[in-house]
Amino acid sequence: MSDKKSRLPLPGDALFDAAPDGILIVDQRGVIRAANHQALRIFAYSEDELVGLPVEALVPDRARSTHEAQRAEYSQSPRARPMGMGLSLRGRRKDGHELPVEISLSPLETDEGTYVISIVRDVSERVRYREFGRAALRATEEERRRISLELHDDMAQRLATLLLSVRLISGTEDERQREAFLAELREDIVEAAVTLNRIAHGLRPPALEGVGVEAALRGHVRTRLSETDLDADVEIDPVSELLGEDEKLVLYRVVQEAISNVVRHAQASRVTLRVFEEEGRLVSEVIDDGKGFVFEEVESGTRGLGLLGMRERAGSVSGRVSVSSELGEGTRIRLELPVNVPEAVDV
Repeated sequence: MSDKKSRLPLPGDALFDAAPDGILIVDQRGVIRAANHQALRIFAYSEDELVGLPVEALVPDRARSTHEAQRAEYSQSPRARPMGMGLSLRGRRKDGHELPVEISLSPLETDEGTYVISIVRDVSERVRYREFGRAALRATEEERRRISLELHDDMAQRLATLLLSVRLISGTEDERQREAFLAELREDIVEAAVTLNRIAHGLRPPALEGVGVEAALRGHVRTRLSETDLDADVEIDPVSELLGEDEKLVLYRVVQEAISNVVRHAQASRVTLRVFEEEGRLVSEVIDDGKGFVFEEVESGTRGLGLLGMRERAGSVSGRVSVSSELGEGTRIRLELPVNVPEAVDV
C-alpha cells in the first residue's frame, strides 16, 4: 500500500477548473487555500478575494458558530461524507445574498498536511422548481375550491330559483302573470349561462378555438384592464397560422400572467402588448412603465413563481421567456416561440 501524498490541486489545473460543481480547498485552520471557477461563480468572488478568507465567510452569520463547531468535529475524524444530511444548507455570496447549497466533504492528505475538499453545488434551480410545484398544487386546490363554491353557492341557487319559477309558471292560469314569470325565467337563464361561461372561460379560454388567439388576447386585455386606470397599447399581428394549438395556449397564458403582474405589482400608468414575427420566431412583449424591480429579489420570492411558471410553459413548447427590469424604469417580459414551418411539397 502506497503512502504517497497527494498534490494540492490549484487553479489552472484543467480538471479542477472544469469541474461542474464548486470546489474549495480548505486547510486545517479553516482558511480557503484554493477555489475553482465554479466556486468563484457560485459565491460571486474573484480568486484574489476568496483565497485566504475563512470558510465561514461563505456561511450566513446566524450559522457561523455552528459551522465552526462542525468543522472542528470533522477535523477530529475526517472522512468522505455529505455535509448536513437532511438539512437545508445555505451559502452566502459576497453581496450577502443567500442561496441553497449541497456540500460534500473529503479529506486530502498532502505533503503540507491534511486539507478538506468541499464540493459545493448550487441547488437554487432545483429548490425553485420544487417550490413552483408546491405552489402549483396549492393553486390547483384553491382553484378547485373556488369553482366548487361558485357552482354550489351561485349556480345551485340559480338552478333552484329556475326550478321554482317553472313550478310557478306551471301552476299559473293567469296569462299576464304567466308572461311575467316567463320574462323573469328568461333573465335568470341568461344570467346562469353568463356565470357558466365565465367559469368555463377561466378553465380554458374558448375564444382560442372560436375567434382566434389574436381576438382572445385583445379581449383578455380589455377585460382585465376594464376596472383599472391603466392605458393600453395593443399591437397584434396575424399569427394564428404560425402557431399550433399548444403554442397558442402558451402565448395566451404567458400574456395573461404578464398582464396580471402589471395590474397587481407594477404601479404602472401604461402597458403595451406587442405580438409579431421576428426572424422565424413568434415574439410577444408585455411592457409597462411601472416601478420595476430587482430580478434577484423577486426570483427568490413568491412572485418569482409566476416568472418560473411562464418559463416552464414556454419551455414545454421549445420557447423561452426573458425578463428585463430596472427600478423606476418599468419591466419588459418577452416570450419567443417557434413557428410552424410549412412542409415542402413535391411538384
